[in-house]
Amino acid sequence: TVNNENPAVPMMREILTLNHHYSCIPQTPLFYLCRQHIRSLADEIKLKLANQQNQFNGLIF
Repeated sequence: TVNNENPAVPMMREILTLNHHYSCIPQTPLFYLCRQHIRSLADEIKLKLANQQNQFNGLIF
């Protein structure tokens, strides 16, 4: 099989591994906003890491 996965993705998976063992997660508006903010920050970090990896590999976007 051909692996078309971005080479930075496995690195991001190692860095951004989150463990969750909660049986009940509160679904309040504040929790929802915090969750959105964390996802947004994580997406920014992933983009920065991917750009750094691309620059390292000589592919500047």
